Amino acid sequence: MADFKDSEATTYFCRTVNNLFDVFNSRNRMSKKPYEKPLSPATEQYFNFLEEAKDYLKSLKLGDTRVILSRRKLGFLGFIISINSLYEYRVKETKELKYLLTYKLSQDHLEIFFSCIRNKGEYSDNRTSQQFQNILKKLLLHTEISGNEASNVVVLDNTSILHCSSSSLEIKTSEDMTSSSNSIEEDEDFIQFKKFLRISPW
Repeated sequence: MADFKDSEATTYFCRTVNNLFDVFNSRNRMSKKPYEKPLSPATEQYFNFLEEAKDYLKSLKLGDTRVILSRRKLGFLGFIISINSLYEYRVKETKELKYLLTYKLSQDHLEIFFSCIRNKGEYSDNRTSQQFQNILKKLLLHTEISGNEASNVVVLDNTSILHCSSSSLEIKTSEDMTSSSNSIEEDEDFIQFKKFLRISPW
C-alpha cells in the first residue's frame, strides 16, 4: 500500500518490541505461539533474538543522539538490563532451571499484592508500619491474594502470591535451641537435608 511505503524501519521496530514483550511474558509451557514459549536450552533461537534486540536498542537514535543517552532512555534501558539479567545469570551461567516462564518475574504479582493492601479496610494512602503489619496478618490468616477488579493489573495466570498454611507450628524456646545446637551438625537428618538445599527445576 502506498501509505506504508518506506515503513520498513518502523515495522522492524514494532515487531522487535512486540516480540520482546512476548519473551518477557511467557506463561504457558506448551505454548505454540512464536516467542511465547518458556526460555530453555531448547529455545536457543530466543537467546539469539535477545542479543540482536539488545544491540538494536543500543543503536537507536533520536536525531544525532542515541536513545539510551537521551531523556527518553528509561524504557529502553529497562529492556537492555532485563535481557542481560535474564540471559546471563539465570539461564546461561548458573543453569539452575530447566525452563523459565518469564511472567513469573513480572511486577504484576507485586502490584496485585499492594492492591490488596490498599483495599484492606484502611483509608489512608500513607500506611504506618503498624497498619501494614496488621493488614499483612489479616491477609496471611484469611486469604490467598487475588487482585481487585478495579486495580490497574489483571491476573493472567495462577501464580500463588501469598499463601499461609493453616497447620500448627511448634516454636522452640531459646533453651531448646541452645541444648540442641551442639549436636545438629552430626545429626543424620540435618546432613541429608543439606543435600536438598537447591532450587527446584520446577
